[in-house]
Amino acid sequence: NSYVSRKMVFAKAAQAATSDCRKQFTRVREFFQNLQKARQTKLRNQFHRSLKLQTIFHRLRRLDSRVMALEQNTASRIYRKKESDLNEINMVQNLEEAVYLEAIIDLLDKVQEAKEKAV
Repeated sequence: NSYVSRKMVFAKAAQAATSDCRKQFTRVREFFQNLQKARQTKLRNQFHRSLKLQTIFHRLRRLDSRVMALEQNTASRIYRKKESDLNEINMVQNLEEAVYLEAIIDLLDKVQEAKEKAV
């Protein structure tokens, strides 16, 4: 009877540790997703601001419309490249988090198994 009782305590402790670990990772994931959104918004705002400044500069200097189009096209390509890099970094971060979470859960399972064998 006390053996079963000890087993239940170990099982509950392992379950609580796994649950707590998952909650922590959920909070970390939310933090990084919010950070990603903030970075994307900042990048988009910088891009729109640079286009507005370019337009003002072009009007003041009375540049040829082909030059204006070329510079805007270049700015758009730079923006898309930066956005792509930002998304790539986010994907790598998500993958690293998933691998880390899996490793932690696996470690908790091994600790639980060891405790059960020791009892």
